[in-house]
Amino acid sequence: MRTLEEIFPPFGLRITCGPLELRCVRESDAPIATDLAARGIYEPAELPFLRRWAEAAEHELALNTAQFYWRTFADFRPDDWHLIFLASHEGTPVGVQDVSAKDFIHVRSIITGSWLSREHQGKGIGTLMRQAVCALGFDELGAEEMISGYMVGNAASAAVSRKVGYEPNGQIRGLHPDGDRVRVEQRVRLLPHNFIRAPWPVEVEGAGPFREFIGI
Repeated sequence: MRTLEEIFPPFGLRITCGPLELRCVRESDAPIATDLAARGIYEPAELPFLRRWAEAAEHELALNTAQFYWRTFADFRPDDWHLIFLASHEGTPVGVQDVSAKDFIHVRSIITGSWLSREHQGKGIGTLMRQAVCALGFDELGAEEMISGYMVGNAASAAVSRKVGYEPNGQIRGLHPDGDRVRVEQRVRLLPHNFIRAPWPVEVEGAGPFREFIGI
């Protein structure tokens, strides 16, 4: 009988970097992620995301999270994929790191996004999370660029991108989720030769089956 990791190789991905571990979420991780988000990610006035998803009531947040994971698993295709990693620091869950790509075999571009529970912010964990997935992208998957972004004024997210070596890559104007003003997203781009690596080696389990799964 095939294991779940053999059927769906993303479940076999695990990245370690010093005190950090990233492993692809399963549906059983939805309560963990919900608990972290419910503790608070940002002050409502700050809103670092495109919508107010983290401000839902906890029961609604839990259902939304589980459904989001199910959709992500179901919609996964070699030419349009999305990985969601549960991040743990020294064994304690702290947040979530996403990576996604479309037509990766040809384009070789990966988009990243992440969030940390407020109690774990300001400790360098977000930077380490980004460094870990950038190492996955460049070293294991052959990416030629990593793309990210943050809302103008979000100093913490800007600092993470700067520490990892990202450079400005244009801005996108959009309507605030409350519909009363314009917000500006700063896009950033990282190329392999600018990548500032973590102080610990990055080790990846399950990269081979995943590469085969997406056609590399």
